[in-house]
Amino acid sequence: MKIFRNSFDNSLAKSEIRNSDQFKYTLAIELKNKCKMNG
Repeated sequence: MKIFRNSFDNSLAKSEIRNSDQFKYTLAIELKNKCKMNG
């Protein structure tokens, strides 16, 4: 049961991070870096 609870906690934490401005900011930087590498 502990493994299930940990994975549930992790998914909960990930969804909180995903909804935060920090996540959007980090995602924007990653996209810029990908463009630099490709371009």
